[in-house]
Amino acid sequence: MRTSQFFLTSILLTTLVIQAEEVSGYTPEWLAHKSSVIVIAKQVEVKHTKGPGQVWFIKTKFEIQETIKGPNSKGDRITIYDYIYNKNNKNNKNNKTRNKSPKLVFATVAVNRFKSINGKHILTERHTFKSLYPTDKPISKLFTRGFKSLTKYKDLLSHTRKQVEFERELYKNYWGTLQ
Repeated sequence: MRTSQFFLTSILLTTLVIQAEEVSGYTPEWLAHKSSVIVIAKQVEVKHTKGPGQVWFIKTKFEIQETIKGPNSKGDRITIYDYIYNKNNKNNKNNKTRNKSPKLVFATVAVNRFKSINGKHILTERHTFKSLYPTDKPISKLFTRGFKSLTKYKDLLSHTRKQVEFERELYKNYWGTLQ
């Protein structure tokens, strides 16, 4: 009996620790670090295409207004892929309302995803929340390093810029390269 109670307690505590790490990982600094591309861009086109099984791919083209991290320039277009398991998913139904204002987009390169999108840009975070933030709406589900809720776009942008600059300086000073 004691062994099973210990085992169950261990599982419960492990689950709580994992959840705490997940929440604390959602900082602008973490998103900036994990992303290979960070841009402020306006959505210009959205297409849904059928993938394997119940998967649908969302192919969104953005026109870049400003590059914070990555090789792109103002005026370039970048395509970001996302995927859902049901085309009528309520979180992805209103694509037309998404394109009214510019977005702060955090993207990375897909590795070990679906064959048709491997090597292409995808949203850095996609399951719990999308790493796509409208410039004219409050922020949710992001926290500062001190575990305070981040709600203002300008604060998200400030934290992001500071992290990108910190990493640039780190590469420059310690490895002699810029990224």
